[in-house]
Amino acid sequence: MIPELKERYHKRLNEELVSILQDPEFSASENFWGAQGKIQEIFPVLHSCLDGHSKATMCEKILIMYHEGMFSREDIKAFRPEFQSWFFRKIEE
Repeated sequence: MIPELKERYHKRLNEELVSILQDPEFSASENFWGAQGKIQEIFPVLHSCLDGHSKATMCEKILIMYHEGMFSREDIKAFRPEFQSWFFRKIEE
């Protein structure tokens, strides 16, 4: 499931970057630096959530991924019922 979520998230980020790069309200330099700033902003999240997976940290990473928009409530339904219960309790805390 992670590769699919990763690609979906990257697609959304790419669309955001294209929008920043093509914003007619700003100069080419401003667009470039705006896109670069967005990349710097999202890199730590991507690195933390999508690089390397251990069972010990996966639950925490899934919560981060959910809050960053990588997972939807619907995606969580693909997991075991026990995990779903835990997850939905955590996001409501």
